[in-house]
Parts: sequence; C-alpha cells; structure tokens
Amino acid sequence: MDLVKEISAKIYPVGRLDYDSEGLILLTNDGELTNALLHPKFKIEKTYRAKIFGNLTDEKIKKLRAGVELEDGLTAPAEVSVINLEKNSATVEITIHEGRNRQVRRMFAAVGCEVKNLTRIKFAGLTLQNVPRGKFRRLTQDEVKKLYALSNFDDNPDPVENERERCPKQAPKKTKNHHAEFCADKSFKRDFPKPNPKRRPVDKNVEKHRHDNI
Repeated sequence: MDLVKEISAKIYPVGRLDYDSEGLILLTNDGELTNALLHPKFKIEKTYRAKIFGNLTDEKIKKLRAGVELEDGLTAPAEVSVINLEKNSATVEITIHEGRNRQVRRMFAAVGCEVKNLTRIKFAGLTLQNVPRGKFRRLTQDEVKKLYALSNFDDNPDPVENERERCPKQAPKKTKNHHAEFCADKSFKRDFPKPNPKRRPVDKNVEKHRHDNI
C-alpha cells in the first residue's frame, strides 16, 4: 500500500498475492464491489504466467485442464497454455476463477511440477499493460463500468442506478445539472460539475503492479 499513499480514501486489495508472487492487484474503496469480484458464483478469471521446473507432459496438462485433487477438494477446470517447453522446465499461462490459498502452486505440485516464478498478468479483464513493476495507474471510467457489469453488481452495471435501488433515501438524484453524490464512498465517478470542496472526494479504483520486494 506504500505505492498509493497519495490516495486519500481508504482502499482495499481485491484478493491477494502470496509473498513469493508478483503481478497485478486491483485496489478499490468499494467493499461491496470487492466482495462481488471475489464471490465464487461470478467466476472472475485470473491469469498467471508460471515458470515451472519438472517434466510437464501432455497428460499432466490434461489433468490441470480437467481439475486436480488438492487437500481442500477438486479444483475447477483451468485454461492452460504452454508458452515455452523444455526438457525439465516450462513457461505456462494458466487461468483460474477460484481463489484458494496458493492454488496455482499447489495445482502444479499435484502433477509433480514446482513453480519457481509466478506472476499474475490479468484479472477481471485488466492487464499489466502500461503498468511498470512497482507502479500503479488509475482505471478509466469505462474499465470501472466493466468491473461492475462483470460482477453483475446487484444485476445492474450502472453504479448510480444501483445506489438508487440499494439506498433509496440517500441515493444520488438526477437533477437538471446532473450532480450526484453517493451514499457510500464509491469507486465510480461520473463527469459531473465540481462538487462542494468541503466534501471528501471519491477516489477511483486503482490498479498496481506489486513486486515481492515491496
């Protein structure tokens, strides 16, 4: 969180990366969106690039794609693409939608391979493009809208309408000057006239590229 000290709102990471991994982390000040993106029923995809040691055979790849048995149960089917294959090592991209602890590492261990380097390169449609290691960027409003839509946020991708349904007494009202304020500190902002300077501004979602040395 040291990388986003200039963000005044309290923000939360959507999911986690273990200490030995690096890559994309989504941050938001919307706790409900966080819960929605992490809820198993929405099957939000996460893609990792893994450098592994071991003999990755076609049979092992089939097992990963079909699901492997771990100590906490059978994993859901995964998408597996081999980027580079050598005799005793490989570079693989694997896409999952579950959020078990150290799941990718345990999946490869279950088929006799060891993950030496693991990077999350994609989450919920967001990628590391134009995000250098150890840096972050703010999401565009289109990207934020897509996150709400992707998580089927209350079956309504429009956060303004969603707030009206959830908080009718405090929900934003569409007045002739189109000014709106949320009943909670949300991650989405429309292009409205400048709000009252005494009010705390709403920060957008931010995405950062976390490195294990941070």
